[in-house]
Amino acid sequence: GLAVYPGPTFGATFTDLADQRPKGLLIVEASEDGECRTEFVPIEAAPVALVDLDAGGRSGVAARDELMEMVEAEGWEAKVVLLRAHGTLAEGRPAEIGIPAARDAILDRGALAVYVSRAGLRGAEDRRSGDRGDGKGAEDPVAVSKRVLSRAIEGFETSQGWLTGEEGKALADDLLRVLKQERGTRKVDDHKETVLRNALAVLDPTRHGGGEGR
Repeated sequence: GLAVYPGPTFGATFTDLADQRPKGLLIVEASEDGECRTEFVPIEAAPVALVDLDAGGRSGVAARDELMEMVEAEGWEAKVVLLRAHGTLAEGRPAEIGIPAARDAILDRGALAVYVSRAGLRGAEDRRSGDRGDGKGAEDPVAVSKRVLSRAIEGFETSQGWLTGEEGKALADDLLRVLKQERGTRKVDDHKETVLRNALAVLDPTRHGGGEGR
C-alpha cells in the first residue's frame, strides 16, 4: 500500500510542546467502496514539564533566586522541559535572571532537552521606554532598538565569540539596518534579492574572524 510520511509526531516549538492535547498518528484506512476508517494512535516520546517563572514586580536578582529554587526542587530525568519567564521586572534587567544557567542546571539533572521562552519578559527600564523622564517626550526609536538588542545579546551564549559581546551588538545593529532597507522604486523580487545578499554579507563569519576552525 501507499506509505505517507505523517510529519513530526513530537512538538518542534515551545508552543507546540506546551499544547497538552494528545499527540500521535492518525491512521486512515480506505476501502475499495470509498468507506474510510480512522484510528488515532497516541505517541508519547517523553513527558513534558513546565518551569513557569513570573518575574513581574521583582528584581532581577530575586527572580534569579526563585528560578534556581524551582529548578533544584524537581527531578528532570528523561523529561523535556519548557522554561518560560515572563513579566516586567521592578528592578534590573532580564539578563540578571540567569536563564542560561538555569537551563544548564536542568540539563545537568538529566533532562532530554530544554526549550526556553522569554518573549514576555521585560526589564524595569522597558516600562519607562515611552518617556525618557526628562520632559522631552518619547525616546528615540533608534535608541530603544539599540537598547533592546544590547540586552538580548547580554543573555546570548555561543562558542562563536563574534556573535556575542560588543562585536555581537554591532553585528545585530548592522543586520537590523540591512533588513530595514526601503524598497523604493525597485521591484519586490529585486528588493528581496538585495536585502538577502546584504544580510548574508553582514553574517559572513570570515569578516569577523569566525571562519572554519573557530
